[in-house]
Amino acid sequence: MRPRPSVSIIVPAFNEEAALGPVLEGILQCVDDSYEIIVVDDGSTDHTAAIAAAYPVRLVSHGTNQGKGCAVRTGVAMAQGDSIVLIDADNTYPPQLIPSMVADLREYDMVLGIRDQSHVPAFNRVGNTVFQRLLRVLYGSVAADPLTGLYAVRARHLRTMKLTSQGFGIEAEITIKAARMGLRIRSTPIQYNARLGVSKLDPVRDGYRIFATLIGFVVLYNPTVTFLVPGFLLAAGGAGVMSLLLLHPVALGSITFSSHSMLVLSSVAVVGVQLMVFGFVTKLYACTYWMASQDWLTRFLVRKRARIGAALIGTVLLLLGTGWGVVLLQDWARSGFGDFTRTREAAFVSFAVIAGIQVLFSYLFISLFIRALRQEQELLLESAPAAEVQPSRLPTFDR
Repeated sequence: MRPRPSVSIIVPAFNEEAALGPVLEGILQCVDDSYEIIVVDDGSTDHTAAIAAAYPVRLVSHGTNQGKGCAVRTGVAMAQGDSIVLIDADNTYPPQLIPSMVADLREYDMVLGIRDQSHVPAFNRVGNTVFQRLLRVLYGSVAADPLTGLYAVRARHLRTMKLTSQGFGIEAEITIKAARMGLRIRSTPIQYNARLGVSKLDPVRDGYRIFATLIGFVVLYNPTVTFLVPGFLLAAGGAGVMSLLLLHPVALGSITFSSHSMLVLSSVAVVGVQLMVFGFVTKLYACTYWMASQDWLTRFLVRKRARIGAALIGTVLLLLGTGWGVVLLQDWARSGFGDFTRTREAAFVSFAVIAGIQVLFSYLFISLFIRALRQEQELLLESAPAAEVQPSRLPTFDR
């Protein structure tokens, strides 16, 4: 029986009958029995699968074309090695560098093959440069060629990333999560050759999808700035100005802010509370799945005391709003339900009741969510030994 391989080479392929054979031959010439080769045929309509079956590889075929990201994820799920190498099936990357890249994983967590630009189309070169700089600015990535199709990674790190991308955005997702996990990355210059066969990469369509991946992760990268702070400003600003208008209308020139303004401010404040709750939940998720680092606000909010304090605030708002609303209703009833003149107070009451209910139900939801994330975090830490992760990047949940 063959021993378990120490290295898994994943070759995602879609309609690569012209290039797959030379790629596999090149790999087989430079590896030994400690390697396994996994070819993921992503619903090819040509002879890709038949060509792969002629070589000593593990072949898995998707019934339909699902995208490069799905093919990579399938390969990662099948991989048995402690190290994983991913290489495109278009014969543009030099397989003879695979053993040296795997050797570098003794000191690094990830090794990237940095392409020369001789066979990269001009439009693609511009796009790659833009993406590289966006990744550096938005996520702190040090990868010189984040969209390369040849890289080696420790298997446990890839699995810890919980990859979700379906198409060509998979490399961007891996680079982003590697940066957020604080992985040690080495860049190795490689010769990039002209491809064999027809390219499946549409520079405009797939460039847009990669860009959408980058921007989409911005939401998870720093929810404190994206949602929590704006939500607090809206909630505090709306409630503060409402409190001022509750005392008396405010006139600025010919414009008077009174009852109608209170109704608008009530909606603004409620939206602010919702943004804060959404931002906090997003922050917890992002920290747990290596897309953001916890900050002082996260460390404060995950404390049980802080959550109980928020629940008390919600209770006070609900009781205050309900009690005040009852008083308004009684006064209106005593007047025979005639003209209602205390509209400003009613607007504040509606805000207090709605915000109080929001906060209380959010407390229950977040408590359940934290319990689920705590269990998931324990599983992630089991798959990534404590000596190789940075616990400060993960939220610490009170029991």
